[in-house]
Amino acid sequence: MKLRYLFSMILASVLLLAGCAQEEYSTSFDNIKLDKTYLIIPEEGGSVELEINATEAWAFDTLYTKDAWPNVITRKKDDAGNYYVSKVEASWLSVDKLSADAGSTTLVFSADAVSGGREIELCIKTGVNSQFVRVRQGSLESVSATCADVIAGPDGKTYKVKGTVKSIANTTYGNWNLEDATGEIYIYGTLDKDGKTKNFTSLGLEVGDVVEVEGPKTTYGTTIELVDVMVLSIQKSLVKVITEEKTLEAEGGEFEVKLAFKGDGLYPEVAADAKSWLSLVGVRTYPGTATKIEPNPADTAIVTVSVAPNAEFVSRKGGITFSSASGKNKSEIVYAVSQKGSIPPTPPTIAEVIAAGPNASAWAEGVIVAKYSRGALISDGTGYILVYKNAAMAEVVGDKIDVKGPTSVYGGMLQFGAATEVTKISSGNRVNHPAPTVLDGAGMDAQLSKTSVEYVEYVGTLSVSGSYYNVQIDGASKAQGSLQYIDAAAFPLAVNGAKIKVRGYFIGVSSSKYINTMTVAVVDPDAAPETPSLGTLTLTNAEICAAMTSSETSYQDYTIESASGTWTVNASRNKANTFLQCRGKKGAYIKTPSFEHDIKSVTLHFSEAKAIYANNVYCVFPSTWTVPTADAAYPEDGNVGRAVTDNSYSLTIPVAAGNKQVYISLMRTNAYYLDHIDVEF
Repeated sequence: MKLRYLFSMILASVLLLAGCAQEEYSTSFDNIKLDKTYLIIPEEGGSVELEINATEAWAFDTLYTKDAWPNVITRKKDDAGNYYVSKVEASWLSVDKLSADAGSTTLVFSADAVSGGREIELCIKTGVNSQFVRVRQGSLESVSATCADVIAGPDGKTYKVKGTVKSIANTTYGNWNLEDATGEIYIYGTLDKDGKTKNFTSLGLEVGDVVEVEGPKTTYGTTIELVDVMVLSIQKSLVKVITEEKTLEAEGGEFEVKLAFKGDGLYPEVAADAKSWLSLVGVRTYPGTATKIEPNPADTAIVTVSVAPNAEFVSRKGGITFSSASGKNKSEIVYAVSQKGSIPPTPPTIAEVIAAGPNASAWAEGVIVAKYSRGALISDGTGYILVYKNAAMAEVVGDKIDVKGPTSVYGGMLQFGAATEVTKISSGNRVNHPAPTVLDGAGMDAQLSKTSVEYVEYVGTLSVSGSYYNVQIDGASKAQGSLQYIDAAAFPLAVNGAKIKVRGYFIGVSSSKYINTMTVAVVDPDAAPETPSLGTLTLTNAEICAAMTSSETSYQDYTIESASGTWTVNASRNKANTFLQCRGKKGAYIKTPSFEHDIKSVTLHFSEAKAIYANNVYCVFPSTWTVPTADAAYPEDGNVGRAVTDNSYSLTIPVAAGNKQVYISLMRTNAYYLDHIDVEF
């Protein structure tokens, strides 16, 4: 139980009367002593000190505060259901030290001004002991607010909010969504009338009830929450929906919604933005039968709804509000209706999507060739198109994605807009950038009239202004290159006046002066030129498995006749006989053919059907390497790469010059499953 939240609510009123009141924490153990365990920073901001005397090293336990301190970490979920870190911000409370050795240490906590109040409890670990320190700023007296006020307010502040129960997620702890006219917040934990947890059902809350609650705000990932709330009042809803919410097929049709109501009639209304495809056919009502047990029974309504066919590719959602009133008491409840999109057998090519122009419903598939802060650029070999997403996309370069949504013109180029549905199809696809069009000053000016994506290269002088990076090309009288999508942290040349070479995709005109470039590389123009790739050869998983016996479990040499040449593999297939399985056996390896040209790099593409292990180390050794026996010491003189865990499912290992044939081997113990291997020359 989160009793500290309950205590904070009680303590807030006590502190208004007695500034010295504080929670009873122990201030000392044998190995650590604190001069105080409760700190208060004024509402207008400032600093406060804490003295620690310890006989051994200590550190703040940041796991205790999860993602809330010393940094607030925002996590988002990708299409596969996995969370990733999308933003890291400093907490409202800062401290000058997070750890220290044994001895006397004075910590300084600081905070900027805030309207209202907030607080956080911190944990200090030393040896086997944990000390707790609570830091409060301002007053935590509860404030009556709307959902919008809570969303905009600071974490730690206590609010009273009145709204409608929209949905209930958990009936043990009492997790549910509260909605009013200004927005929606999540209630994480509901206390019963005695302040106890895990007794939510005793309150009798149902969807549609109007409830006033009180509790402190917190932010978990992107979810705004009130935690362990006290319920101050409940106004039972006069309407209850009995039929579950519907998802209709693209063909549409009619369906019925059954409801119970206790007011003077039931009144349905379709949401304004759904009236083009949702309509009401009729309402039938049946009076309830009074009994001694239930003298005021609910009446029943059957509402018939018609859904028009959906000719668009994307799904759509709408709502019907059902209301009933009795005297001054009025209740409303929203019933959600979803309809699937109308999907043809195969998507059109990107060239066909571009030729069709702006469209309320478009569909394409392509491989991500470049990323930027608001989305990605994809290609299917017939053309390029932008895919816009307000938040950073979880998909990475080399991922093949399916995109459905409206298209519009951005800077002269066609793009999928913010309403796009993105689904990842596969990872680790090969990305071959075309030879760039080298722009001089006149060429840069000419880009202002272009309406197609091009892969370009230009050299110029960098001008930095905040998060904007512009490149002035000598001789360009009208246009400048605009690199506002570049990641400055990965841009070591990001200084005013730097001479840089830009290589990337021209993706549009942001004004009459700037052309937008989605950057693939920024390099020193005076650096030695890269050795151009002579091409790539591939060993596929199908070629590997075709050469290996289905019952083989021990390691032996297999000869694989591939379209890229003759390979040798010492490994075993997995029991499902679908992927090459290699473990950290000392003698396991894959040996390439002897090629005509020097090998530039080897890229391992792993199967998405199998896990990737971070502690596997993959090595490339020259053809002169002696394969070790099972008990031999593993040599450390190869080119080394480590398996990644960011869902990219591929790993590129550069190869030292002069090697036309190499061994690929594995260190450590976990199994790994290959899908294919690319060798670049």
